[in-house]
Amino acid sequence: MSAIDCVWHEIIGQLDGIPIYRLLEDVEKTGAHDDFPGAVKGDILFGGGSGEAPAMHIKMPQVLEYFTADWDDKNSAFYKYSPLDLVQCLWDFNEGYRRIKRYIEIGYNIGEDGPIETWLTEHIIAFLVKTYPEAYAKVPLRENAIEQDGSVCDLPRKEYVEMAENWFKSLAERSPNRFKNPDRITKRI
Repeated sequence: MSAIDCVWHEIIGQLDGIPIYRLLEDVEKTGAHDDFPGAVKGDILFGGGSGEAPAMHIKMPQVLEYFTADWDDKNSAFYKYSPLDLVQCLWDFNEGYRRIKRYIEIGYNIGEDGPIETWLTEHIIAFLVKTYPEAYAKVPLRENAIEQDGSVCDLPRKEYVEMAENWFKSLAERSPNRFKNPDRITKRI
């Protein structure tokens, strides 16, 4: 069992076979708080933590606020947040290196002016804005805010969704007060 399985979530995409999750509850209330410290309902996780793949935690809606902020407004999210505060990588240097090496080997240009976390975050945000505009594109992204186009991401594999749906239905049967709507897992955002 992965740490993500302790948290009510939905699978909203994938990147290189690793699921992208949207949290449907605060992690602090679950047994996964060590794997995803500070993650709350609505946040995005790339990877499911221990038992699956080391995770990257993207704070939402703060990341969207950052990418849509007005650079000329000194009170905007662009000046309020640091990108390092908005994305938390829960992997070690070796894992980061493996990911960089993998993406370069399959032909992606990660760039020399930023860490892998920035590259991944920009792709994930671009993917979310394009794929789920009703949830993530209410305010247009600032022009040139994101260099990546989301092309490394895709909709989740059918087997991921089916596996998660079956898992949550079994949890709902055992804990009906906690999981009131197990069918939510397959519903679009």
